[in-house]
Amino acid sequence: MSTSGAPMLADYYLGKNILITGAGGFIGGHLTAYLAGLGAAVDATVHTAAGDDKMLTGAKIRRLRLDVSDLGAIKDLLSERRYDLIFHLAARPAGDRGQEQMTEQARVTLGGTVNLATAVLAAISSKQSAPLVVHLGSSEEYGAANTPFFENQALAPVSPYSAAKASASQFLLMARTSFGLPVIVARPSVVFGPGQKSGMVIPYLFDCYSRKKAAEISPGEQTRDFLYIDDCVDGLARLGSRAELAGECFNLGCGEEVKLKDVAEEIARLCGYEGDLGLGSRPYRCPEVMRHRQSVAKALDKLDWRAVVDLKEGLQRTHQWWQSRRPSESA
Repeated sequence: MSTSGAPMLADYYLGKNILITGAGGFIGGHLTAYLAGLGAAVDATVHTAAGDDKMLTGAKIRRLRLDVSDLGAIKDLLSERRYDLIFHLAARPAGDRGQEQMTEQARVTLGGTVNLATAVLAAISSKQSAPLVVHLGSSEEYGAANTPFFENQALAPVSPYSAAKASASQFLLMARTSFGLPVIVARPSVVFGPGQKSGMVIPYLFDCYSRKKAAEISPGEQTRDFLYIDDCVDGLARLGSRAELAGECFNLGCGEEVKLKDVAEEIARLCGYEGDLGLGSRPYRCPEVMRHRQSVAKALDKLDWRAVVDLKEGLQRTHQWWQSRRPSESA
């Protein structure tokens, strides 16, 4: 992985003890590998044995099982080892927007975050040093608000997942104000890149069009702000090096709106697929967020961060990975 912030971050992360919850996920795996590459000692936690082993290997990485819904387990972990920094990425996958998602999103995504905050505050009260917590929120917390999204605007989630993420962010900021929890909230936009599972739209389209078959998707007039994984990881790493920004939220995105149908057309072109794209074969979700774009002015101003990989280049890199890795994975 090559990111724009590596030179200035290498000195900071060398020798740091870092905990990453949810390291078996797409972003977590990439973040783990990147920080270990900078010389940090990373404890990478996964909920099940199905965590991504390929990304969680190396002399600087210790892979651990952890259920964030278990407060006692988190407290035990924090009492066993002193961490300089915690990246909290563990969450229930977004899944569909069905009512059945509510209980699990509240238990894992929100409840796990509350547990982590509680455990860190307990460590502070016992005179242990307080690690900075960088919490992975989501641009979905803004819902169908007017674009661009700003960090200080009201949140308006439209799904169990985004509601749990929004609640978790607000809970952490409350804990900062009321109890002194050192926390920064990151809200990345739609992250994509090599290694992402097909449950998300971009890998799903690559999967369909590389197999020369139509996708089952909406008409595709909705827009999204897409962020390549390397840029996301760079932004998170920069936040982790800036403890003086505790109590603040930061959007991470490209700051550009792209229609989903345009993304589908570009992926089809990369895959050499000239058939029916499947646009309109499924209705829009209800409610559908038709416009989605983040303001990233704050990240540029305070972090000197901006996305350096545009959508076209990111899709090309993802296609190269798809061509080189996917056949062996499905063999």
